[in-house]
Amino acid sequence: MQPRLKHYCENCRKATWVSRKEIILEEISKIAITILVTVAILTILAYTYGNDIIKPEKKEPTWNNLFENQTELIIDGFNEKKALEIFNNSPCTKFSKANTTIFSNRTASDFVDGFTNGWGLYNSGISTIVIFEYAKDYDRTYCHEVGHSVYYKELDEKLRDKWKQYYSDTLRFTTRQSKDNPSEYFAEYFACYFDVDCMAHNDNIQREEWLFIRDIVENE
Repeated sequence: MQPRLKHYCENCRKATWVSRKEIILEEISKIAITILVTVAILTILAYTYGNDIIKPEKKEPTWNNLFENQTELIIDGFNEKKALEIFNNSPCTKFSKANTTIFSNRTASDFVDGFTNGWGLYNSGISTIVIFEYAKDYDRTYCHEVGHSVYYKELDEKLRDKWKQYYSDTLRFTTRQSKDNPSEYFAEYFACYFDVDCMAHNDNIQREEWLFIRDIVENE
């Protein structure tokens, strides 16, 4: 690494040279700046396309067939009075397309291997809703899972494609959960439709989506 000319005075014919130490420091600074710029770019990409870049592939949970052959309402260790109150009084029950609704004091992982959270579940394959006793909002959770049953059992392919387009186009999600996929987006809207507080105070409710849910409810 040779010293290079820093300044040359024509009148006095004197030259000032950049020392090796200064050159080394300059090179280190360039490398540091390059690293910082690279990290910044990767951070922006990760934030913008995080689902494709940094998230590991999710394994599909496996449904455990605890109540596969059952139908209608099952109370599995859940407070019976509370379960019947939810099931009988909820405005969402009449719209449910599930063959089986289970109120259980078990955990999510007892029903679905690899699923460790959630206040409720819906399995479209056997058309079953599960509401867990540890849920903090029974009515909202129940309506959310009913919404899943409507999405998979009531909407035809054309309507689902229309809803998927709403999901793809929106920049305003009603909840964090509604961002996950079109089904969650629908289930959260469906639950919100029957929740007065949500309809009154959620600024992210979109007119087209609300009309879509309203048409389904009113045409039932």
